[in-house]
Amino acid sequence: MNHAPPPDVIFYDMFSSRTSAELWTAGIFRRLFDLCDGRETELSTYTCSTANRAALLAAGFFLARGRNAGEKVETTIAMTPAALRAARARQRDLLSRDWLAKWERSTAKFPADVAPNERPAFEKIIRDHEQFRKSPGPDRLLSTT
Repeated sequence: MNHAPPPDVIFYDMFSSRTSAELWTAGIFRRLFDLCDGRETELSTYTCSTANRAALLAAGFFLARGRNAGEKVETTIAMTPAALRAARARQRDLLSRDWLAKWERSTAKFPADVAPNERPAFEKIIRDHEQFRKSPGPDRLLSTT
């Protein structure tokens, strides 16, 4: 990751967080986000895990629902802020405060690398994420209007 050129597209198809927990941490996603800083980068992954989505949000990505994959009802598309602005023409189904409410109720809302003493600060990052500040209650499509 540290030696490759900055990506425009990432297909994040790792083993599950049960078998490869180190690849699904807030720290790893932060490193990916930093590599993509200022670029129109999208990351697509099969996961829709609450903790994995929270890790992506905490890293700085904006999240949308992706299409189903096999038996998965939905997947996840993570976008840098620049990609989010560019995605307006392609319409993305952004996660909204409905997802945030689900996250609040979850018993598995933290990535493995978030220690108990770090959880209040992590929760604040998720609650204050720009994605949810202007979000209406129901999930919505990002549109050009």
